Amino acid sequence: MISKKGVCSACGEERYIVNRKHMCCNQCNTIRINGADRIAEKKKKYKKSLQSVSNSSKIKQKSKSLSVRDKNYDKVKAELIQDAIDDEAYVCKGCGNPNSLSLSHLVRRSRSSDLADAKENMTFHCLVRQDGSEGCHQRWESYLEIYWLDDFDDNMKIIRRIEPEYYWLVVGKLRELGFEIDVNSHKEY
Repeated sequence: MISKKGVCSACGEERYIVNRKHMCCNQCNTIRINGADRIAEKKKKYKKSLQSVSNSSKIKQKSKSLSVRDKNYDKVKAELIQDAIDDEAYVCKGCGNPNSLSLSHLVRRSRSSDLADAKENMTFHCLVRQDGSEGCHQRWESYLEIYWLDDFDDNMKIIRRIEPEYYWLVVGKLRELGFEIDVNSHKEY
């Protein structure tokens, strides 16, 4: 199911509408289905899991530079998750799925290790879609599927700004595959 932007009947904000019958965004639809109490419980559970991650000890010895980079990455990841939970935006940006989420790097870590712990280089994608098919995280890694994600244009704008060379590489690959890419829509004015 492809969500389209519209005005949510519950919160009145323009967001991706995931429930067309009630015209609700994912956040309001989740509250409608589960109730606010269950969502508050889920927030507490995520906060506890974040604390346990930050308190866990590393087993394997790492180089000092790698250890520092991993600590930065873990810190940024925890901040992003906490911010998303606080804003009730802890959903897949590719399809709106609130389950089995992971952080995707827009510019791959292997391509630019400098951007590995940059907040703007990360977004939430699901590992498995609600229908059980391959998740948006894996689809983002595949050039065949990248174009159909809801956050494609937003991600391409970010990539164009932070790593222009990689942006043109992705555009070139997508054009080779037969996609018509409007590069003007990825400019930030």
